[in-house]
Parts: sequence; structure tokens; C-alpha cells
Amino acid sequence: MLRFLGQLAVVSSVFGDNATISDDMQSLITQGVRGPQSLDSRRGSALCELRSTETGIPTCCSQIDLECFGCHPVLLSMGISCSQQTTSAKESNRRDCFCDSSCILFEDCCTDHKLMCPDLYTTSTTTTKKPTTTTTTTTTTTTTTTTTTTTTTTTTTTTTTTTTTTTTTTTTTTTTTMKSTTVAEPVGESWIFIKLFDTLRALTREKFKGNSKFSNMKKKIDHIHWWMLNAEHNCRFIIPPFVGEPNDGTITRYDDIWAGTKKDSGNGHEDRMTTANNGFQRYLTEYYWDAPTTATEQGCDGKSLDGAKRGVHYKMKRLTRKIFKAIKKINRRKLAED
Repeated sequence: MLRFLGQLAVVSSVFGDNATISDDMQSLITQGVRGPQSLDSRRGSALCELRSTETGIPTCCSQIDLECFGCHPVLLSMGISCSQQTTSAKESNRRDCFCDSSCILFEDCCTDHKLMCPDLYTTSTTTTKKPTTTTTTTTTTTTTTTTTTTTTTTTTTTTTTTTTTTTTTTTTTTTTTMKSTTVAEPVGESWIFIKLFDTLRALTREKFKGNSKFSNMKKKIDHIHWWMLNAEHNCRFIIPPFVGEPNDGTITRYDDIWAGTKKDSGNGHEDRMTTANNGFQRYLTEYYWDAPTTATEQGCDGKSLDGAKRGVHYKMKRLTRKIFKAIKKINRRKLAED
């Protein structure tokens, strides 16, 4: 995969007169593969959203990525995975548009690019996880005027002369007030993540409240919640609902989970617990990927950031199994004869 990470200058120079374009990029522009000249042939049917059907493939590419094509739904329905689909212009069904950041300038984005990759359309080019500080400066100017009057009287036998001298002194004082406001990055989890754990806790409380095993069951939930938090913060696809966003009613594909786990659903408690587990497994599959561990973030690739815990526990396959086993134990555990 050809990548030009960190070379945003190359993108901005595509339409400039004096900047240098890389050989690979120039070749694609000349061939009509990238750029406005290929616009008529770039309004294809491939979609960015379908890229996530392959494990480890993000929906969007935040940097310049000449291999970040959309995925064609017709070829996908024929059993051809996104990465195996052709990009040849000779084929009518092909990966015929892009999902990276540079496609905005080249005007060859897939039709759902703006919907699936809204972060790439922000005016800011730098993303940081550290809080940012905004400084507001207020300047107040105070002017003080002091007037001094001096009177001199000269008297003679026949003439009296009075001389008045006025001296004006102006003092200007400038006061500067610095006001700092710290704006923190949104933190937390998605509303689906929160509602899944609220549902699991409610079902567990319904079965075990007042029983001596209740505290042990709560510990099991807290255990899987701790491990799943890492995936939610460090291994999540950039797809809605985003962290901190409220439930606005637009995402309905989990409605069957919420309906099937309600007390008045007509389902038995064991079936409702099974439905809750299905919701967790669906969320794990749709929203997480095997993100690599970096120098500052614990990923989900089976490697350990600091060695405090074995890296295999962070692996997505292991996390999926942890969730499944914990809910299965809570579901099958019999009440203690208190």
C-alpha cells in the first residue's frame, strides 16, 4: 500500500504552480486515476461504509492513501472481499472512488464519504488528545488629567497686572487582564456502549438482588467493563455514534436488543440475557478492530504497552471470549440458598 503519511504539502501542491509533486502522485494524475480531470468517471458505486466489513480495515483514511478505495457492493454480494476487488477502469464494477483525506481536493471521493468521514471535513489539520487552552486578552485604558493653576500678581502705583499660568498633566494607565479558558476533549463512551452495560446490570440485579451471589456477579460485570473500556477508547472505528453524542434516534439497528431485553418483552430471563449477549457481540464486531499498540496507547493487537498485564488479554479475539463467557456464567449461575 502506497502511503504518504505526514506529507500534506503534497496535497496542497497538486493545484499549485511552484510546489513539487511526488512521482507516484504525478503518475496517477497524468493517467486520470486521481484528480478533477477524472471526475466524470469517478462517480462510481463503491462505498466507504463497506470497507469496515473486513477486520482491521477502517472506514476512512485520515492521511493520503492511494490504496484507500471504496468497496463495491455488487462485488461484495458476489463474495469478493473489498481487498480482492479490482480497481481496473476496464471493469464496470470496480473500486472506483476513494475514502482518504486527499480525495476532497482530488474530487474523487465516494458518494458517502462526507457522511462516513465527517472528521476529514473539519478546518483543523491537527488532532490532539491533550486539552487546549484559549486565551482572551482584555485591555482597559484609564486616563487621569491633573490641572495646576498658578496665579502671579504684580502691583505698581498706577498699573495692576495679573498673570495666570495653567499647567495640564495627563497620565495614561493601561491595564491588561489575561483570562485563560481550558476546553477539554470530549471523553466517555458511546451511548450504545453505556446502554449495553446498563441493560446487563439491570438483568443481573433482577435475578440476584438480595442473594449472597449478587456481589460476585457485579464483579464479573466490572471486570469485562474494564477490559472493554480500552477497546472503546483506543480500538474503535470512526463511525457514529461518536463518543459523547446523545441518542438522537437515528441509529435503530440495536432496537431489537433493547426490545428483547425488556422485562415486559414476554421473553424469559435466560432468553433476555442471551439477547443482551448478542448485543455485546454485535457491538464488538461492528465498532472495534485490532488496533496496533503505540508508544502511548494500548491497542488490541495482543501486545502490552507497559508489561503490567499480558498483551494477549487486550487482543480482540480474547476480549470477545471474555464478554461471552462472563455473561454465560451470570446467566447459568444458580441462586444461592441463603
